[in-house]
Amino acid sequence: MKRRFVPIVLLLVAAFSLPGSSTPTKAEEAYTLRIASLVPDGSSWMKILNAWNKTLQEKTDGRLKL
Repeated sequence: MKRRFVPIVLLLVAAFSLPGSSTPTKAEEAYTLRIASLVPDGSSWMKILNAWNKTLQEKTDGRLKL
């Protein structure tokens, strides 16, 4: 009875010791959130949008920008 389970156990050990995927992972894509605005450069609203963009890029490791 024990000999019957040895190949099954060896197969399971081999299956779980292999890496999860043999294909290399794709680099994460970067996305740009585009917002149309009539806000002039240098205004307080534009400063807020630029600060939001900077925070957004920092929190998402550069994967999302405004």
